[in-house]
Formats: sequence, C-alpha cells, structure tokens
Amino acid sequence: MQEEIFRFSVVRNPQRIPAKKVKTSVIHLIDEAGEKYSFYTEFLGVKKKGEKREKYIEFAARKLSQKSFLTNLSDLKTNIADYNEWIFAQKKYDVGKFTEKAKTLFGDDLPLLVKSVDFKNDKYRITDSLIVAAIVKPKQNGLRSELMNTRRTVFLLEYLANDGIENTDLKTIRTILKATILLPGALFPIPTNNKELRKKNEEALKIRKGKIEK
Repeated sequence: MQEEIFRFSVVRNPQRIPAKKVKTSVIHLIDEAGEKYSFYTEFLGVKKKGEKREKYIEFAARKLSQKSFLTNLSDLKTNIADYNEWIFAQKKYDVGKFTEKAKTLFGDDLPLLVKSVDFKNDKYRITDSLIVAAIVKPKQNGLRSELMNTRRTVFLLEYLANDGIENTDLKTIRTILKATILLPGALFPIPTNNKELRKKNEEALKIRKGKIEK
C-alpha cells in the first residue's frame, strides 16, 4: 500500500525506500489494525462516501474541538510527554542518559510498558490527533510539531523495548528522532483539484526523498 510522507503539506507517490533504512528512518503512522484508531476509522468512512476535500476539512475542524483530540501532552496516561520533553531539551545526546531517563520514568521493563493498555491508548490518541492535524492546522501554535516529536518518542520506546537498550547506539537514536512520518495511503491524499498544491507536494517529496537516501 502506498503511503505519503508527513510534512506540513501533503506529498504524494513516494518511491520505495530500502528496508534497512525504513526500520529507523521511517515511521508508519498507522502501524496496527486501523480500527484501533478511532479518528482514522471515521475519516475512512468519509472517504468511502466519496466526499470532496471540503468535507474532510469540515470533519477535521470538528475533531479539533473534541476532548479526545490531544491539545495538551500532559493529558497522556503515561510519562511519554515527560520523556519527550526531556529528549528534545538535550543539547547533546548520550545513550547512557537516554537509558537512565527511560528507566526512571517507565521502570526497567520497557517491553511490559509498550504492551500496556495506557501506552497503547496514548499511542492511538497521538496518532489520531496527527491525522486531524495533517488536514487542519490546530489552533495551538507548534502543536503539530509537538505531536510529531511525541510520535517519534513512542517509536523510540517501542524500538528500545524490542531491540533492547543495550543494542541501541547513538546513531540509531538520532535517526529515530528525525524519522519521516508516513501518512496512511488508505486515507491520503485527500481530494484536491489544486494543480499548484500537487506540484508543491511532488517537489517536497523529491527533497525529502533525497534526504532519506543520504
């Protein structure tokens, strides 16, 4: 299934990225069964009806005012927001400090953490909020960037849990924290007749693709 690179504008038709680089440089926004993401599932319903772009925007605008849309990271059930804030405040990355901070906030058993209901629900909420923010700009300045970084932090914790902190080096951490986030191809691109926008997206893709493959 084709997917799009998550930027401030929606880009289209990316070429295949080598699997080795995909593991840490690309994050699939929807990486579990779609029905677990409530907003995403509702947007698929809009697409199924064949609605025009304006309907997507109206629907997303309504979601911005709903309680489940994440406007404040402190509303998350786990300490993801605290870890995210700490990570992006670091001027110099250190694997040991990443490990120590993770254990302080989440305990020694990261595999148990990423399987927990609270962690999963936080992940789904962050993802759903990003889906909305990809269509309509949130009212809060900088929220979209915060959500993107928090989704990268979720991915980092999942990576550490699956591959082990002891097997993770500084280069991998840096790659994850700058990873490209891919919008789900089952939903995007939302309809548009704007040729200028399509051209802008294609140009943005070429630039981003070049960075990924370096």
